[in-house]
Amino acid sequence: MKRSKIFYVLSVAFVFPLIFNVISAAAHGTDCRVNEDIRTITFDFFYDDREPMQYCEVLVFSPLDEKIEYQNGRTDSKGRFSFSPDTPGQWRIEASDGMGHMVKGTVNVEADTSPKTAPVTQERKNDGVFSEDISKTLKVILGLSLIINIWALFSFLKTRSVNKKAQ
Repeated sequence: MKRSKIFYVLSVAFVFPLIFNVISAAAHGTDCRVNEDIRTITFDFFYDDREPMQYCEVLVFSPLDEKIEYQNGRTDSKGRFSFSPDTPGQWRIEASDGMGHMVKGTVNVEADTSPKTAPVTQERKNDGVFSEDISKTLKVILGLSLIINIWALFSFLKTRSVNKKAQ
């Protein structure tokens, strides 16, 4: 009786994985191809200092549905994102780095399917108190000035409290 149980357990232990391997081997395959005939629109996303917005979340909205995205993904290491529109009209695209920087743009796709550069209108989310027109150097100077002024205030208050104790 013990031998039959051991034989049964070993049979199941060896046959069970074979069955699952056959099932996984019977799954559908995959393939790919390069399709050079499709019109592709590529956006370059970057910060005001021309640094690329690397690996940012991107949402693309078709003219047929303004609420549910047609496509989503991430920019590459150069801040680029491409998509292939399937209908003419005004397409909306949004890129966000998840840290408060967001760019929204629109591109008008014509019914003609030949590749051409389309004019892009964009709207930027103001991500701070400073205007985009202020140079990076001025921002650094203002930041250093703020730090020095805070240090001077603390030094003044400390000296004042020492002088009161001395009196």
